[in-house]
Amino acid sequence: MDDNKMNSDNNKSDVKDKGESKYTNRLADEASPYLQQHAHNPVDWYPWGEEAIEKARREGKPIFLSIGYSTCHWCHVMERETFEKEEFAPYFNDNFVCIKVDREEMPDLDHIYMNYTQQLTGQGGWPNNVFLTPELKPFYAATYIPPYMKFYSPGIVEVLNGVSDLYHNKKDSVLNITESITERINATEKKMREEKGILGEENIHELKDNLTERFDKKYGGFGLRPKFPTPQNLIFLLDYHRIFEADGKGIITGEKSKPDRKNVSALKIVEKTIESIYRGGIYDHVGGGISRYSVDEFWMVPHFEKMLYDNALFLEVLSSLYMEDSQPQYIGMFYKTVSYIKDRLMDPDGLFYSAEDADSEGEEGKFYVFTEEEIDEILKDKSPAFKKAFMVKPSGNFEGKNILNLINSEISVENEEEQKFSEELNALYEERIKRIRPHRDEKILFSWNSMAVRSLALSYNMVKDEELLQMAVNAMDLLMDKMYKDGEITASMKDGKPGKKGTLDDYAYGAYALLTLYEVTTDYTYLLKAMEITQKTINHFWDKEHGGFHIAPKERKDLIMNPVDGYDSAVPSGNGIMGEVLYLLSLYTHDVSYREYFDKLMERFSSPMEKVPEAYPTLMDAFMKYSFENSVAVITGPDFKSMMLKLKEKKHELNLPRHIQFIENGSPLLTTLEFFSESPEDADDGCIVLYQCAGGTCSLPLSLGSLEPEDECTEDI
Repeated sequence: MDDNKMNSDNNKSDVKDKGESKYTNRLADEASPYLQQHAHNPVDWYPWGEEAIEKARREGKPIFLSIGYSTCHWCHVMERETFEKEEFAPYFNDNFVCIKVDREEMPDLDHIYMNYTQQLTGQGGWPNNVFLTPELKPFYAATYIPPYMKFYSPGIVEVLNGVSDLYHNKKDSVLNITESITERINATEKKMREEKGILGEENIHELKDNLTERFDKKYGGFGLRPKFPTPQNLIFLLDYHRIFEADGKGIITGEKSKPDRKNVSALKIVEKTIESIYRGGIYDHVGGGISRYSVDEFWMVPHFEKMLYDNALFLEVLSSLYMEDSQPQYIGMFYKTVSYIKDRLMDPDGLFYSAEDADSEGEEGKFYVFTEEEIDEILKDKSPAFKKAFMVKPSGNFEGKNILNLINSEISVENEEEQKFSEELNALYEERIKRIRPHRDEKILFSWNSMAVRSLALSYNMVKDEELLQMAVNAMDLLMDKMYKDGEITASMKDGKPGKKGTLDDYAYGAYALLTLYEVTTDYTYLLKAMEITQKTINHFWDKEHGGFHIAPKERKDLIMNPVDGYDSAVPSGNGIMGEVLYLLSLYTHDVSYREYFDKLMERFSSPMEKVPEAYPTLMDAFMKYSFENSVAVITGPDFKSMMLKLKEKKHELNLPRHIQFIENGSPLLTTLEFFSESPEDADDGCIVLYQCAGGTCSLPLSLGSLEPEDECTEDI
C-alpha cells in the first residue's frame, strides 16, 4: 500500500522557511537535507569548500568540522541541545570556521576524518566532530558532545574553549598531534602497500572458519551486541556454500575441500541468521524492511533508522539464499521488504530515497511501537491470539510499549504460520500510517540506488517477476540520464539539484548494477556502459604505482590524503565491488587486461586479507569466484528465447559452467570480441553455437544445431 501521498506533510525536514527564521547561513543553498536541517542554526555554518578553507587560513582560525547525516539520532540530539542554542553560537562563530558535511554526500571525506577520530579517541560514530588546522590536519576529535558537563565529560563550552586555547597558545602540541596521527596512518598504509601475501584456497576457508567462530549459534549473526545484519558476510557465505559445500571441489589445490571443518555449514549460518532477523524486532513485521542494527544480541530492539543500503543488500541476500534453499518464507520476506521500499523510499519517477529516521515527534521508535491497549482496540476479538504469537506484553518490551517480534513465539516461520495473521498485521499497518512518520531523507544517492538496482535485477532469477525487473531497468535508466553527465557521476541529487561529484563507491556500484542487468536481460548496452564506467574508474581512481583504487578521484585537491582502502564497513568497500566488476568483465569481454587489473588489486590487499580476512569479505568473495568460477559458456544464435529453448533440450548433454553469456546474431559484441572470427563456416543465422571460455581464451565453436528441422546446421555435440 502506497502511503506517500497521505503522509507527504510528515516527510519534510525540520527546516523553517527563510522568511520565518531569525538566522540563515550558507547551508540554505545546499541540496543535502542534512545541511538544510542546519541552515537556520545561529552557528555560522559553511559547506565544505574553498570559501571556508580560505577563510580559516586568512583569519588564522581552526576549523570545526561536523560530519553527520539527516537520519542520525545523535546528530539530531546535538543540534537541538547545542547548534540551535543562541547561548553557544558565539563560542563557535568567534573562534572557529564551522563546516557541516553530509557523510552520505561525501563518503570520502567522512572516511578520512573518521579514521582520524578513531586514531585520536579509539572509537567512532556520528556526529563526527573534528577540529582541524587551516591546513586541514586534525588535532582534536569527538563524537557527541553534551551541552553541559555530564558524568565527567566536558560540555561544549569547555571543549570549544579548550580547543581554542590549545590551537592558539600551544602550537607545538598541535603540531605534534597532527604529525603523530598522520604518520601513524601513513605508516599503516605504507605497510599495506609494501607487504605482499600469497592468496590461495586456504585463505578462503580461513575466512569461513573465522565467521563460524564468531557465529551466534543461538540467535544468529556475528558477535554479541550491538548486532548488525552484515550482508557482505552472508553473501560471502552463500557463495562459499555454492562453490565448496554444494560441489565439494577445490580447484586451486586440486583436492577435495573440507567445508565441514567447523561443523557448521555456511548455508546453515545464513539460514539461522535470516530466520533470527525475521523473528526479531529489527525486521518490521507490520510494514516490512529492516532497521540498521539491533542494540541487543537477540535482534529484539532495533535502532529504528531504516536505510536504503541495508534493505537493498538484504534483498540480495534473500534472493541468493532462495536460489540455494527454496524456502517460501524467503519470498515472503523479500516481497514485504520490496513493498516497504516501494511505499516509503521510491520517488515518483522510480528512483530511491536514502533513509527514514529513527525518531518521530522527538522520540525514537514512536512510530513503530504499540501499547497492548492499542492492539486490543484495533484487533478486537482477534487480539488475544495475535498478542500471544507476537509476544505482546501488558508492560511492553520497549519503554512501556511493544516491538512486535517472534523471538520466543511458538509460531513456525519455516511453515509460514505467521501468514495466518496477515489481516491483523494489515489492520495495524492502516492505523500506523495515520501517525506522524519519521523524517525521510529524500536525497538520491547514486551508489545506494545502484545497490537497489542490482538487488531487484537479481531477484528476477528468483521469482521471474517482470515488474521488479522493470523497476530495476527504469531506475538504472534514470540514474544514467540524470546523474551521469560527460563521463562523470554525480554522487547525490535532491529535487533535481545535483550534489557533489562521485566517489569510488558510485562508479563501482554503478558498474556492478549494469553488469547484473546485462546478466539478467542479455542487453549488450549494459555491458558496454559497464565497460565505459570501469574505464573511467581506472582513469580517475587507479593507483598506477601500487595498484588498487583511491576512495576519491586523484584530481581532488581538498583532501589531506586519498587512501586506497578495501575493508568493508556498513557497506561492501568500493575496492571489493571493483574486484567483482573486474572479475565479471574478464568473463564477459574475454579481455585479459581486466584479469591483469584484478591480479594487481588482489596483490595490493593480499597482506591484510591474509592477516584479517574477516575485514575483507567482499574482496575475498571476488577472489573466490575469480579462482573457482572463472569460465563462461558463450552461446550465439538467432534470439535469446530460442537459445534458451535449445539449451534446455541439451542440458543433460552439456557440462556448462555457472556463467552463461547469450549473444544474439547481429549484436555488436560479435564484432568486438576477437574469438568470434573462429565461427563455423557452415553456421548461418539460424544456428546456435557454443564456445567454452576461460582465462581470456575460448574453445573452438560447437554447433548446437537449429530449432527448425529443415535448417542445415552441423551437430557437433
